[in-house]
Amino acid sequence: MAAWLFAAVFFSTTLIADDRPLYSLESGMNELVYRLSRSVVTVESSNRPGQGRVSRLPAGGVVQSLISSGIICDSSGHIVVAAAAVAGRERILVTFDNRTLPAKVVAVDYPTELAVLHVPARLGAPVTYSSRQICAGQLVVAMGNAYGMRATPTLGFCAGARSDGMLQFTARITSGSKGGGVFDLSGNLLGVVTGSMGSTDAVMLAVPAYQLPGIVEFLLTKGDRPAGFIGVSTVDIETVDMPRDAEPGDLTPSVHAVALSLDKGVVVTYVVPVSPAAVAGIRRGDVITGFGHQPVSSAAELAQWVKQTRPGSLVSLEFIRNNTYADIQLQIGRKTLNASQTEFGSTMFDEPSAPSPDSLTRLIEYLKQEVSRLESRVERFR
Repeated sequence: MAAWLFAAVFFSTTLIADDRPLYSLESGMNELVYRLSRSVVTVESSNRPGQGRVSRLPAGGVVQSLISSGIICDSSGHIVVAAAAVAGRERILVTFDNRTLPAKVVAVDYPTELAVLHVPARLGAPVTYSSRQICAGQLVVAMGNAYGMRATPTLGFCAGARSDGMLQFTARITSGSKGGGVFDLSGNLLGVVTGSMGSTDAVMLAVPAYQLPGIVEFLLTKGDRPAGFIGVSTVDIETVDMPRDAEPGDLTPSVHAVALSLDKGVVVTYVVPVSPAAVAGIRRGDVITGFGHQPVSSAAELAQWVKQTRPGSLVSLEFIRNNTYADIQLQIGRKTLNASQTEFGSTMFDEPSAPSPDSLTRLIEYLKQEVSRLESRVERFR
C-alpha cells in the first residue's frame, strides 16, 4: 500500500513538472493575445441607405457594408486602416469592445494603401512599433476581425521583405482582417495587413511597422499623399528563347511568350480602358523593358516606380512589340482606390499579377497553339 502511494505521488509530481512549461506557454500566449487585442478595432464602412451609391459585385449583387480591421496608433483617437476598405464610403463606424463610434477619414496614403481615421474618443491602447526591418523566420501573431470576432489571433511566420518593400507572412487572412496587425511575440507591431496572395489567402502582405510613424505624421500634417497610376497588370518573365525553327519575325509578344531572348522586363497582361497606358498605346502582350530610362527587372519594381512617380509627370516607357523596340512618352495618372477591389477580388492594376494553376494551364494551352500555328506556316512553305 505504501509503495503504491509513493508511486502515485512520484509520478503525479513528475507529470505536473513536465506539464509546467506547457502551462507557462499557454498562459503567456493568453496574456499576449489579450494585450494585443486592446490595440485592434473593427471597422464597418457602408453607404447611407436611399442614396443609391453602393458597391456592385461583378455578378450584379449589391454590397451595403464592408467589415475590416484597424490599429490604434495613438491616444488621440487616430486609427490606421487599409484604405481600400473605407474608400468612397459614406458612413464609417469603429467598434471596440461594446462601444461603437462614428469615424472620419483624415487622409489617405495612396502609395501604401493605408488611411488614418479619427474617432471622437480614446479607445484601447496604442500599439508599440517594431523598428526591425528584417523578420524572416520569426514566429508572429496576426490579429484582426474574422467572422464577427474583433480580434482573432492567427499564428504564422515572417517570410521576409519583398522587392516592393512589403512584408510577407505565412498566415491565413480573411477579408475582415485586412487593416489588422501582425505582431512579434514581444507584442510589437511588425506590419499592417493590406492584402493577400494565393488562391486560399494563406499569405499576408503588410506595410512594415517601421514606416508607420512617418506615414501617420505625413497624413496628419499634410493630408493625402498621392501615387502614380498607368493602368496595367504585369507578370515577370524569365529568359525566353526563340524556337530554333522560327524566323525573327515569326512570333509576336503575347501574355505568356516573348520572341526575343530576354532576362529583363515584364509582360503586360491587361490594360485598363482609357487609362494612361491605353491612351499611350500600350497593349496586352507588350513587354515593358524600361521606365524613365531605367531598366525594369520585375513587375514589383515597375509597380513601385509607378506609385512613386508624381501624377501628371511625363515618363519614357520602353517596350517590345513584334520583336521591335519602341519608346513612348506616357503621362502618369493618379491612383484611386475602391472598396470593392480589395474585398471582392477585383484586380488592383499597376500591381504584379501572381501566377496561379489557372494561369499555368493557360500558358500551356497558349504554347500549344503557338506550336500548331508555326507548324502550319512551315507546311505552307514546303
